[in-house]
Amino acid sequence: MKSLCQSLLIAILATAAFGQAKEFAIVGMRAQGSQRYKPEEIIAYSGLAVDKDRPIPIANVVAAAQKLINSGVFIEVNYAHQAAQGGMVVTLMVKDKPDDQFQPAHFDNIVWLAKPVLTAELEKRLPLFRGDVPLAGSLPDEISAAIQDVLAAKGIKAHVSSMMMSAQSGALEGMRFYVDDIDVKIAKVQVNGSAAELQHEIDGLAKKIVGQDYTETRAVSFSRFDLHDMFVKHGFLRAKIAVPQAEVLSSETGKTQVAVQFPVEQGKQYRYLGGEFVGNQNLPAKDLFSAVKLTPGQVADGVELQRDEKSMRRLYATHGFLHMTLTSAPMFNEAESTVQYRWIVAEGPLFNMGKLDFSGISDKSAENLRQLFKLHEGEPFDAGYVYTFLNSLHSSAPANITLEETEGEKPNSIDVTIVACRQGASCQQKPDQLFTPDETNPQ
Repeated sequence: MKSLCQSLLIAILATAAFGQAKEFAIVGMRAQGSQRYKPEEIIAYSGLAVDKDRPIPIANVVAAAQKLINSGVFIEVNYAHQAAQGGMVVTLMVKDKPDDQFQPAHFDNIVWLAKPVLTAELEKRLPLFRGDVPLAGSLPDEISAAIQDVLAAKGIKAHVSSMMMSAQSGALEGMRFYVDDIDVKIAKVQVNGSAAELQHEIDGLAKKIVGQDYTETRAVSFSRFDLHDMFVKHGFLRAKIAVPQAEVLSSETGKTQVAVQFPVEQGKQYRYLGGEFVGNQNLPAKDLFSAVKLTPGQVADGVELQRDEKSMRRLYATHGFLHMTLTSAPMFNEAESTVQYRWIVAEGPLFNMGKLDFSGISDKSAENLRQLFKLHEGEPFDAGYVYTFLNSLHSSAPANITLEETEGEKPNSIDVTIVACRQGASCQQKPDQLFTPDETNPQ
């Protein structure tokens, strides 16, 4: 049995050279070891096949194993060739890469075929393609080439590129395959299944993307945020928007226009009937309800309720509960088309004010500001007050003022440093003294 992986490439090539002089027909083939792929898919991708009438050199077996490892889907490939009547039996033994080494494939602006049709065509051409792509290896380039072939068969000459997609957090979200030499524009937006009274608002939202380049990413973002928020705002809290589809309206050399269709199951419009809080030990429910702008009986504006929930978190932060989390659990009454909310509060630890320090400010000014600062060491930390105080300095300070919050020496305490630096400069900790406010008007 021979083992093939990138670190052993030189040894394998030497083995291949040694066996090049002899040729054998393949009278049997096996593939084993993969949980992701069927044996026939691995064999088909390798390029080897049973053919009792055509002898091949051992080097071809090595090349087939090398192709498998180059694809990027396997962490290890082993092969064996055993003598048999009329030739040899070849066995390919593979070890799958873990699932976290794959990302979904996104066909971002390939609008001339429906995604299921394109996926089926690629699976015919590339037996190891399953809708996802390895982070490294030759398979992504092979997919790009295969897409070009599929488009060419439909009379569309295009060049397809690929790039990895990532979220703002840096987490990978998939690999994007896109045509880079045809201008694909959004000419029309159609939302199918929405109430007629929403059409005017939909038309207004559509102006954001009509005339823009079509990409699957743009269409999904418009669906997930703009359209979804519109439905939720009007109380359609359970509206479902299917995957957007692009329909080609016209296609000329180098330019294609599409209509983007958003199938919707709008569902019922719900009315808000109030709610209750669970787990709020340090803030009474009446204080938390003061953050809720809706009154019972109104249309359940889900966007407003999301803003209200942020206000609840900010309210807790003014009382020192900086790690408070809030879970919203809507309780629907389908017969009455109403919804009540249960807000589950996890308050977390109480944080106290630690030490107050100043940097880049004269000692006298710092003392004046310290007298004005009403949050004292040991009191519950009020994040709202701290930033209000900082904003009051911005209106009169001839310098950049920034705020630094650090973990204090005492458990669950926050030290605050107010830093002044020259206008236009990036504030650094402990700069030279630059800011001396009017001593008669310390604010």
